Amino acid sequence: MGIKTEVRANDHYEIVTNIEVHEKSLSINSLRSIYSMHMKTWSDGTKIRVFVFPDDNKLHQSFSKEIL
Repeated sequence: MGIKTEVRANDHYEIVTNIEVHEKSLSINSLRSIYSMHMKTWSDGTKIRVFVFPDDNKLHQSFSKEIL
């Protein structure tokens, strides 16, 4: 019998940015805009580069479903 692991993105998640990014907090709407590629630059004009876990990663799946 396998072990069932449940991962929920809203239990705890962190968005990590480069030290040079000046935004200190992001709204859920901003996150959605960033991950859907509608928001492509930071407030200072710097290009946003998004890195995510692989599609089959449980935390990635939960974060995408519950938050985005």
